Amino acid sequence: MNKKKLIGGLMLITLTGALKDIQAQTTAEARINAQAATAAGTDYQERVYVRTDKPQYLAGEIIWFQVYGMEALSYKPSGLSKVAYVELLDRNSKPVLQAKVSLSKRGGEGSFYLPTNLRTDHYLLRAYTSLMRNEKTPHFYETPIGVTNTVSITPTADRIDSLSAAIDFYPEGGQLLQGYQSTIAFKVTGKDGRGANATGVLLNAKGDTLTQFQTHRFGIGRFSFTPQANETYRVRVQLENGRMLTQNIPAAVATGYLLNVTTTGGSGLQVRAATTGPGELLTVVAHTRTGVRQAVQLQTGNNAEATAKLERSRLAPGINFITLFNSQQQPVAERLVFVRPDTKLNADLSLSKNQFTKRDKVILGVTATGQQATDSINYSIAVYQVPVNTGLDVASIQTYRWLQDDLLGAIESPGYYFSGDAGVEEATDNLLLTQGWRRFAWTPGGNTPWKHMPEVGGHLIGGRVMNKTTGQPVGSILCYLSAPAVPYSFQAARSNSEGYVFFEVNNYYGPGEVVMKVVSDSMSKYRIDVINPFAEDRSIQQLPLVVLDKKQEEALVRRSVAMQAQNLFLADSLRHFLSPALRDTLPFYGKAEYVYKMDDYKRFSTVEETFREYVFPTTISMRNGKPNIVVHDGLYGQAYDENVLVLLDGIPLADHNKIFGYDPIKLKRLDVVTRRYVLGAAAFSGIVSFETYKGKFDAFDLDPSVIMVDYEGLQLRREFYAPDYAKAGTTGNRLPDMRTTLQWIPSQVIPASGKSEIQFYTSDQKGRFVAVLEGLSDSGQTIMAAREFVVE
Repeated sequence: MNKKKLIGGLMLITLTGALKDIQAQTTAEARINAQAATAAGTDYQERVYVRTDKPQYLAGEIIWFQVYGMEALSYKPSGLSKVAYVELLDRNSKPVLQAKVSLSKRGGEGSFYLPTNLRTDHYLLRAYTSLMRNEKTPHFYETPIGVTNTVSITPTADRIDSLSAAIDFYPEGGQLLQGYQSTIAFKVTGKDGRGANATGVLLNAKGDTLTQFQTHRFGIGRFSFTPQANETYRVRVQLENGRMLTQNIPAAVATGYLLNVTTTGGSGLQVRAATTGPGELLTVVAHTRTGVRQAVQLQTGNNAEATAKLERSRLAPGINFITLFNSQQQPVAERLVFVRPDTKLNADLSLSKNQFTKRDKVILGVTATGQQATDSINYSIAVYQVPVNTGLDVASIQTYRWLQDDLLGAIESPGYYFSGDAGVEEATDNLLLTQGWRRFAWTPGGNTPWKHMPEVGGHLIGGRVMNKTTGQPVGSILCYLSAPAVPYSFQAARSNSEGYVFFEVNNYYGPGEVVMKVVSDSMSKYRIDVINPFAEDRSIQQLPLVVLDKKQEEALVRRSVAMQAQNLFLADSLRHFLSPALRDTLPFYGKAEYVYKMDDYKRFSTVEETFREYVFPTTISMRNGKPNIVVHDGLYGQAYDENVLVLLDGIPLADHNKIFGYDPIKLKRLDVVTRRYVLGAAAFSGIVSFETYKGKFDAFDLDPSVIMVDYEGLQLRREFYAPDYAKAGTTGNRLPDMRTTLQWIPSQVIPASGKSEIQFYTSDQKGRFVAVLEGLSDSGQTIMAAREFVVE
C-alpha cells in the first residue's frame, strides 16, 4: 500500500499559482507549464519555523523556543505532523542538544539549557519534521545561535585573523557570455564569516582597469562589463584594513546563454536574453513554489540578443525564480527577484510608559490591524535585555517566510531587508544575485515512496530487524514494543521488506527505556536495532565565528553575574517541568473486564496463590511441567490456554512461569482481559497485565530476543519563571532578581477584537529592553512587532 494514503486527500496538492491565461499561448509555453506541474508533484510538504526568546546567549542560560508547523505552499498552520525535531549542532554538524517537541496546530514549545562547559562559538539551531526528510533536498529550518562562555575557559572554534578574507563571484544567470554585457555579483567575506567592506577594480590580462566597484551592504556588490574572447580577467580588492586581494573571475563561455533582469523602476521587469550561434526561440518563466506565475517568449537573432517584459503585478510576493528555457524546453539560466509583500496583517505594541524602575509592573498592549473576524492569530512574545552593540535586524517569522525560506545558507542581518533604509532595494537585489544559478531540476517529483513516515498521530519509534549471521535486513517479522508512556504503551507490528518496523507511541515524555522484542520461532537468528529518529544529514551552512569586542566586556560581565545568580538562587524554579495534559489514560486494551487492586485483597506469599484464590477468570494449568495461565471467556464459554499475552509493567513475558516467581508484595494492580484481542499485526487470546508500584520493570533478566535501550521521549515543558510582585511581601524580597529575559509566552491567541494584553514585572537589571512579538494566523499571514523601553 502506498504510504501516502495514510493522510488521504491532504496529499493531493495542486499548483494554486498556475500560469495565467496568456494571449496566443504557444505549444512551448503550455508544455513548460505542464512540466512545472509535474515537477511540483502531489507530495504534501511542510515547513517549520523556530522562534527563540533572544538572538544571543551565555553558556548557563536557557534557550526558550516555539516551533511553528506550516503548510509549505500556503504557510497556514499545518497540524499534520505531531512531532518536531529540534537540534543544536556545532560547526561540525555534531549534535550538542536534541529534543522531540510535541506539535499541534498551535505549534509546540521547548527549551534547551546550555551547559556551562559549552565553548564560545556559533551553533546551528535546526528543526524539521519526519515528513520534511522525504524532500529531495531536505528543507530544514536552520539559524545560527551565538553562545559566549563567561564561566569557564573554553577553546574557541578557530583563531580569528582580521587580515584574512575571501571573495566569491556569481555571474547573473549562471555564466558570463563572450561578447555580451554581463553582470557579476561578488561577496567579500572576512574570516569571521561576515561580510567585509571593500573597494576594487576589474583588470584585464594587460593590467588595464576596466571598471571600478565597491561593496554595498554586508560585503555584497556588483559590476557589469563585456567579456571578450581569448581574454582573462581578475579583480583587485582592497579591504578596510588595507589588505589587498587579487583573484581571477569565472571565465566567460564562447557558447551558451545570457540572462539579465533589470528590477529597478517601473511596473515591469526588463528581461534581456542572448545565445550564441543561430537565432533561437527562448522562453522566460517566472515561477515560485506555488507554481508558474508568468511566461513570455523571445526570439533571438544570429548572435544577437532580445528583450521582453514581465509584469511585476503578476509576480508573487517574496522570492520569484526567473528561469530561461531553450527551444527544447530545457532550463539553461536562472535569476531570482524579490517582490516586497504588502502585508495586510499588522501588529502594534503599546506601553503605559517608556521608562520603568526595578521590579516595576509593565502592561504591554497588543493590537492587531487587518485581522479578519474568522482569522485567529497565534503569537509568541519575548521581553529581553538588548545586548550591547546588537541591532534588531535579526531573523523573524516574516523574514523567514518571504526571504530566507527560498534561499540557501545563512543571511546576515535578514531583518535589514525589510527595513526602510534607502539602499534596501539594491541590497536585496545584490543578495539574490549571490544565490546564483541553481540548475532547477524540472523532473517529476510526485508519487515517490516515502522513506520517513509522517507522524500524524504521535511519535514513531522505529527499529530494524537484521539477520545476526548475514547482517541483512529481514521482512515480515512480528515485533513488540513496550514504552514507559502514561499508561505504558504496548505495540505490535511487522517489519517491511527492508526490515524496518515502526510503532506509534503517545503520551511518552521525558527520559525512559523502551523494550523491543522479536517474536519468531527462529528468534535467536534475528536482532532488532533501534533507529535514531534524528536526521544525520550534514548542514551545508557555514557558521560565522564569534568575535568578541573589548567594548562588550563590561556588559558580558554583568550578564554573566546575572546568569550565575539566577542559577544559584532560582535553581528549583528554573528546573520546574510541567506534567503534560494527557489525552487518554486508558491502557492499549481499553477497559479490562476484571481489575484487581492488590491493596483491596489479602496478600499471599506467591503469585500462584493469588491467582488460585481470587483471580476467578483465570486458572492455572500445567504444561510441560510448568504452570501456565488459562483465561476463561465467560461470554463465549471458551478457555484459552495458548497465545495469552502476559505483561509486567508493559513487558511481554513469553514464559508464564516467570511471573509465578515474582514477589507479589511489589504488585499494585492486575488487569484481566478475557476476550480475544487484535493489536496491529498480532492477535491474542486474552491479556493478563500486572502493574508494580514502581511502574518500572525490574523483575528478572530479559530473554535474548528482547533489547532494552535508553530512549528520550517527547520533551517535558519547562515552566518559565516570572515573579509576581503584586503579591504581598514579594516586592521586598531580599533575593536578587537578575533576570535578563523578563517574559516569555510561547503561545497566545489574539481574539477577534484584535486586542490582547500581557503583564509582567521588571527585574533588578537596568538598561535597554525590547518586547518582540511574532505570530501566525490561520490564513497563513505572518505578524511581527517590537517595542523598546528602558529600566532605570
